[in-house]
Order: sequence, then C-alpha cells, then structure tokens
Amino acid sequence: MRLATNSYVPLFAALLIVAHTLFLKSGESSSVAYAHSFIVALITSLPLFLTVYIGQNFKGLKQALIWSMGFIAYPLVATYIYKFEGVTHKFAFSVDEFLIFILLYLFANIHPLWQGAFFSKASERFKSNVTLSHVIIAALVTLSFVSAFIFSSDPVISDMTENKVTINVDTAIISITLFFQLLIQFLAVSALIWAVYYLTSRVLVNEILSKFGVYTFLCTVTICLIVVTPLIYSILFLLPVSSNELLLFVGDRGDIFHKTNYQTVLLAFAIFTPLVLLFEKHQKEQQFQQLAEEKNTSELKLLQQQVNPHFLFNTLNNIYAHSLSGSDKTPKLISRLSNMLRYTVYDGQKNKVSLSEEIQYLNDFIALQTLRAKDNLHLKVIWPEEVDESLSISPLLLIIIIENAFKHSIERTTQDCSIVFELKIENNRLTLCCENTLVENEKSKLDKGGLGLENLKRRLDLVYPQYHKLTYGNQGTNWRVELSIELAK
Repeated sequence: MRLATNSYVPLFAALLIVAHTLFLKSGESSSVAYAHSFIVALITSLPLFLTVYIGQNFKGLKQALIWSMGFIAYPLVATYIYKFEGVTHKFAFSVDEFLIFILLYLFANIHPLWQGAFFSKASERFKSNVTLSHVIIAALVTLSFVSAFIFSSDPVISDMTENKVTINVDTAIISITLFFQLLIQFLAVSALIWAVYYLTSRVLVNEILSKFGVYTFLCTVTICLIVVTPLIYSILFLLPVSSNELLLFVGDRGDIFHKTNYQTVLLAFAIFTPLVLLFEKHQKEQQFQQLAEEKNTSELKLLQQQVNPHFLFNTLNNIYAHSLSGSDKTPKLISRLSNMLRYTVYDGQKNKVSLSEEIQYLNDFIALQTLRAKDNLHLKVIWPEEVDESLSISPLLLIIIIENAFKHSIERTTQDCSIVFELKIENNRLTLCCENTLVENEKSKLDKGGLGLENLKRRLDLVYPQYHKLTYGNQGTNWRVELSIELAK
C-alpha cells in the first residue's frame, strides 16, 4: 500500500513542533529533557498516525468515521483525562498540541481541493510566469513596508544599547512623515540586496558557472566580493537609517572596508547561489514534464488516427461489394457506418468517453462485420447486461482487439472459423477476452504482435501506464487476447 505522503509529512512536522513546544514549556534545557518530550509526543500522537494509516483502506462514511474517532474523539478524551483526572505532567498534551496535528493534517488534505478551486487557467499562467526575481522583489518590498511601519512609531526607540534596539509600541503613534522617510531608505536598501541577487543570478550563475565551471565561478565571486562590497556600503552609509543601528548587517559605520561588510556580502552570495540553482532546476523539470505531456498527447492522437483509415477502408470495401450485388443489406451497412463515423470523428478524438458509448460502438462494428461475414463464421458475444454510466475509457482502444479478430480469421480463410468476445466489468475493472480461430498463414504475423497490437500496447502505456494488463498468444488452434484495465469514474 502506498503511503499518503501528503498526509504523513505534515504529521511528522507536527510531531517535531509539538515535541519542541513541550520541551520549551518544561523550562528545562538538557538533552535528556528534549528526548523525553519527543518520546512523550511520539507516544501520544501514535493514535493519530494509526488513524491515517487505517483510514487509507476505506472511503466515504467509513473513512469519515475513522477520522472522527482519531482526530476528534481521541483528543477530547485525552484532554479530559489530563484536565480532570489529576494528570499534571509537564509534558502532557493540551488542546493546543492536538490542534497543531489536526490543522496540519486538514491542510494537507484540503490543499488539492482549494488548489483546484482557486487556480484557474489564468492563474496557472500567472504562476508559470512568476520568477524567483519577482518573489524576492515582493519579499523585499513587503519587508521594507513592515520595517518602516515598526520604526516610525513615536517614540520609535525607548532604549538603545550596544547590541540591540528595544522598541516600545504600546502607546505609539505612527508618524506619517517618518514612515515615508524610512520607507524610502528601506526600499533603497532592498534595491541593493536585489542587485546582489541579480548579479548572482544573471552573471555569476547563468553566465559564469554554467559556461565556465566552478573554478572560474569562485574566482569571479572573489572579484565581485572585493569590488562590490565597498560600493554597496558606501551607498548604505549615505542613508540616515544606517547611523541609527537599524540595519543589522552594517558593521563599522565609518569603514566601508570593514571585514564584517565582506562577510555579509559573501553570505548573500552563498544564500542566493543555491537558491537560484534550485529554482532553475525546478523550472527545467516543469518544462521537461510539459514537453513530455505534449509529446504523449501528440503521439496518442497519431495512434488514434492510425486506427481510423484501416477501419474505414475495410468498411467501404464491404459496402462496395454489397452494392455491386444489389444486396438489401446495403442500407443497414450504411447506417452502421454512419454511426461509427460519427463516433470516430466526434468522440474518438476525446481523451475519455463513457464506457457505454464505447460498447455501443463495438456493437455497431460487430454487427457490420456479421452482415458481411459468410456462413463459415461462428460468433459468440458475451456482453454485460448493465454498464455503469459513470465509468469512462479512452476511445477506440477495444476496437483494435475486435478488429484484429475479424481481420486475422474470416478475412484470411474460407474455412469454418469461430470468434468469441467476452466483456466483464467488476469493481471498475474491465476485462475483454477475445479468442478466434488461428489461420495458419497469419500465425507469424500475430506472434510478432502486428501493427494493431503494437499500436494498442503503446496507447495503453500512454493512457493507462500502471493500470492495465495485456496478454496474447496461441491456445491450441486459437489465438487469444486478454486485456484488463482499471477504469476511472
């Protein structure tokens, strides 16, 4: 059984958060106390993990009942025992600890829902156009506004020491003038930070590292560090905000060559470089995935089109033969052909069609072949009496097996031959079995799979990569094909 990663990862995150919270609440600072808090948190949360594990095996009402027992009943009982039964252990869970588990688990499960509900095609295009540069700019601008708001309170600073600034905003009144003065300065600082990012992304990573390798990249970083650092800090020292010790990354205010300045810029390079590499790797993976999906879609359409000309050619030959003989079966053949062409043109190009429509298409095809068959054909068709209308299937898949049975039997011999089609649907799994008389001169072609079966295998690999099973081969004097597909509703 596959683990629900989107559920377990948040639970493990909640476990670590709660263990750390219990440790801080205990007031102790030893590693033994931390280990104790982790063990207590793990034991207490085991029923929650067990709830997720068991709930994966059920759906609907049963799954909701199991979830309610684990995430509602158990926390209520546990907190009741802790509160009213005299359990006063410093590592005991409270409502807050249980809420952390519940909220993180809920978010993991509703994330796909709200993601599908709120991200339309337009927003998806917007997401695809957002770059790391946009994210960093947004973060820096937001940080500039927040910092300007905090430090523009009046009084701004109630206490100043050598290493820290204490801000008192209990009765503060925001000074609009000071707010805009600080905002402009913080935005200027953000622009310098973004310039370091831009230099890292566009020059150091994209131009130097990607084209000339790591050694040249490190040498270039050294050059940039020596040249850029004094330039950046000479600009910073022009800003009044730097003299008030509101910028944590400013060293000696009078020395643009202070070692702390070089360390800060080097740290920025060290942070931005892996960030840019990771983001670009993610972007390339998305592009490769999109190209692969487009390739698969194009290939699938091509494979579907390969079926239609062969079928149409055989059917037109059939109608032509009957029209020459003046057979009264010709109108029926034309009617069947019209229905099948309508299905092929309109429904055959869709990704999915209802299973009932696909079966009706097979019925039309079999009826058409039966009308043209001679008396040497012994045909047996076993279809399900009822078909779930909610089941869907990729169109024009099953017809390949049906068509091959006629093609390699009655079309290749005048001797007696038989064809048996059996279609079963159990628990959303479709199984189609086809067995037909094996014509001797067709044996070598079928052993190699033939164009039709190769087409079918490729389409199954594209549409149902992990949800199908196709077997075929000789069974005495007959050729047998069995296809099993797990369908979706």
